[in-house]
Amino acid sequence: MVDDILAGIFGEAVFGRLGRSRRAQLLARRFFGLLALAAAGGCARPQLEPEIARHAHPRRAIPPNVVLIVLDTARADRVLADASRFTSPYLDRLARDAVVYAGAHAVAPWTLPSHMSMFTGLLPGQHGASWGAFAEPADMDLGEILAQRFSLADPSILLAERLRTLGYSTVAFSSNAWVSRRCGFAAGFDHFYEMWRERDRLERRYAALPRAFRSSQAIDLGDAGLVLLRFREHAELEHGLREPFFLFVNLIDPHYPYSPPRPWRYAHTNDTRFAEAMARVEWDEMQMVAGWRPFDLARLAPLYDAEIGYVDWAAGRLLAWLADRGYYDESLIAVTSDHGEHLGERGLFSHQLSVAEELLRVPLAIKYPGNGGAGTVVADPLVSNLDLYRTLLAAAGAGGGGPATLSLDLAAGGAGARSHLVAEYDYSTPYLRQYRKRFAAFPVAEHQVVRRVVYDRAGRHEFHERGGAVALVSAPGAAAAAAEGVLRAYLATLGERRRERRDEALDRETLERLRALGYID
Repeated sequence: MVDDILAGIFGEAVFGRLGRSRRAQLLARRFFGLLALAAAGGCARPQLEPEIARHAHPRRAIPPNVVLIVLDTARADRVLADASRFTSPYLDRLARDAVVYAGAHAVAPWTLPSHMSMFTGLLPGQHGASWGAFAEPADMDLGEILAQRFSLADPSILLAERLRTLGYSTVAFSSNAWVSRRCGFAAGFDHFYEMWRERDRLERRYAALPRAFRSSQAIDLGDAGLVLLRFREHAELEHGLREPFFLFVNLIDPHYPYSPPRPWRYAHTNDTRFAEAMARVEWDEMQMVAGWRPFDLARLAPLYDAEIGYVDWAAGRLLAWLADRGYYDESLIAVTSDHGEHLGERGLFSHQLSVAEELLRVPLAIKYPGNGGAGTVVADPLVSNLDLYRTLLAAAGAGGGGPATLSLDLAAGGAGARSHLVAEYDYSTPYLRQYRKRFAAFPVAEHQVVRRVVYDRAGRHEFHERGGAVALVSAPGAAAAAAEGVLRAYLATLGERRRERRDEALDRETLERLRALGYID
């Protein structure tokens, strides 16, 4: 009986072979005890050892299905990293079948530019999807800034567009309002689900969904749970998955505010009052980014870790679904993050106004078709999630990486192929002024700089550009001088940015989503 209940919650593919063993029964009893304790305000979360069961399915033909899972705001030290933290057991299980790129970096520290780089193989200065795209006119208020629409001058280079031309069916589930139609990401997708528009309908229809879709209302109506529900509706009740397919999923749960469902909420803390205040969103994110400190930022880490646990569970459920239907082994499955998060290091919070390692280091694992290279760890600091563009296209049979791409095919020895990597963070003066409105001591002029980092084999070199003048702000030396030469050569190629903008009134659902993410009051 316990076996059947546990398999029902986690899925038979996850429970798999463990489900009939005495050890699994003991784990199951422990699980239900801990789950009850969590529901009562205790300090527990599900502790089941993950597994991906292999069922007998025919080998899939080339080209492979392609799955890209982005754990929005997930730090590299929390996912595919230190197993002793027990923050990502399901993805740690995936890592046994994958190549883990342990030194990977993003090329931008926030959602819009980083996702666009993954979808184009271009740096932010090339594709233009950055705060600089939301900088004019200078007197915009916050609503006007966020009402601006972004699209590439040439959307045909987008990853989904290119895969669709290769015969792929394409479907996306995005929980982040920056990864949206408004910002040009829907191009090339047969189906593009903006999950903030799906929430009301799924909540109303929850009880009518098939029982196999549901775990518990508290778990399923979190952001990641909603993605799983909508995915199963799409795949099992509506459209199915026509092979070969490209499946893109953005799971936003590690983003502030850190408030996962209760079975995870107290996994790393007994600070229940703080956790419940966080769930009520009692503190304004923009105000805290600007410098307001209503509490010791060290209190955030346990709740952030709890969010990582929840999103890891959701990713595990998705992988189990793929395995149970025979898609897992011969698919290319990439898991990464768009950026990390400051959790109080040097007094910093969130993921703006900085190009520190806490933001630019990201997890990256690629499970290649047939599990090629399974268990390999590549500790190369010049690998980037930017390289997913070329790697995924090459696996699908595309020739070349696209115009001006800096992306490398990691499967073909791309790791180790570059000598330098550039990451960058632009600014928007109108947006900086919104920080001052939130916190009067915020220094607008100090942040009117373009921050860039050039990585080489020796480390990182940070540069600030103000008024066209580039200055090194990290330690000088021969390596820094070489890095500056690389940066200046890159800047000389940029010219006019490749973007189009137009104003567009924000709809209610998008306004509410941006408000929940702390971008608007």
